[in-house]
Amino acid sequence: MPLTQVSFKTNPQLKTKALEKAEKDGITLKALLTMAMKAYVEDALEIGMRQKGETPSPFLLQAIKEAEDDRKRGDVMSFEDPNDAIVYLNRFGRKKRYAH
Repeated sequence: MPLTQVSFKTNPQLKTKALEKAEKDGITLKALLTMAMKAYVEDALEIGMRQKGETPSPFLLQAIKEAEDDRKRGDVMSFEDPNDAIVYLNRFGRKKRYAH
């Protein structure tokens, strides 16, 4: 397959830090950027924003992944009326009863 060159300008300090981190992780910067582009094209890379200092816990990240997998499989419950959801939850006989 023919290759093409991608060229862009970036902050020199950012490039140096990226090179150092990639080297520490045992990968070239070229391979890292190629993987990132491929993941982006395949919708496997999400572009988003979050508040500085807010890092989700590993537990939350796992819960999100499981929820996304459930949704993709269609293994979800959906209710038009919130009272229907409460009735459904109360069927499980938990000590705490949900009010409606």
